Amino acid sequence: MSLAAPIHHKTVMAKESLARAWFVADVEGKTLGRAATKIAAVLRGKTKATFTTYVDAGDFVVVINADKIRLSARSGRTSCTATTRCFRVACAR
Repeated sequence: MSLAAPIHHKTVMAKESLARAWFVADVEGKTLGRAATKIAAVLRGKTKATFTTYVDAGDFVVVINADKIRLSARSGRTSCTATTRCFRVACAR
C-alpha cells in the first residue's frame, strides 16, 4: 500500500502597501442586489489572489448610471420581520 506524498500549499500574506486599481461599474439595467454583491467583493478585495481578511486590500469602484438600476418586484413592497419594525423600500425614480 503506497501513500501519496502530502500536498504543501504556500501561505500568502498580503502586505500593507498594495497597489489599488480603479473600477468603473455601469449598472444600467442590472438588478440592485446582484450589482451590489459584485461591487462589495471588489471593495473588499476578494477578487484578488492575495486576499487576506485582516488587510484592507480592496480596489476603488466608481458606479455610473445608478439612477437606471433595476429593482425587482419585491423591492417595492413593505418588509416586516419578527425582530424589526416594518419599513417601506421606496423607489426614487
